[in-house]
Amino acid sequence: MTDSGLAGAIARRSSRVAKAHKQSGFEQVAALPWRRVERGIHVLLVTTRETGRWIVPRGWPIKGLSAAGAAETEAFEEAGVSGRIGKKPVGSYTYEKRFPKRTAEVTVSVYPLEVTKERTDWPEKGQRETHWVSAQAAALAVSDQGLAEIIRAFAARFEPPESPATDQASPSKSAVER
Repeated sequence: MTDSGLAGAIARRSSRVAKAHKQSGFEQVAALPWRRVERGIHVLLVTTRETGRWIVPRGWPIKGLSAAGAAETEAFEEAGVSGRIGKKPVGSYTYEKRFPKRTAEVTVSVYPLEVTKERTDWPEKGQRETHWVSAQAAALAVSDQGLAEIIRAFAARFEPPESPATDQASPSKSAVER
């Protein structure tokens, strides 16, 4: 998505937020921002505005955008990152969302976002903290166990293959000396 596309999505935000409470079967989208490191990947986490819990950027669907496009927009708004967004989710999880008069279960579809650009300024910069961490640390930091499982499973795709195990015992000292 281009920067102008992101700007248009942000402009449509106010109209979609009011409609989010009226949706049946609450559904959100999220981006899993990631980048390659020497032995796997790092994940970018953000804090929620109200409680300061660590999560990935997430939000309500945006009219006129695909679910992946909406997830990419959330990543820009909440963390100032953009890149290559996956067209299919890598998983979904549920959490309890607190509304003013009730709580409801929300299903979140998570789209991988390989980060290629990080901005120094973005819409929610002063409202959230961001932090790049290893996938293992990210899975431990998030409170939603479903999200933790998605992070672990996604990161496993990038782990180096294990060296083949040998069934043979190590050679004895006398064998090495010969």
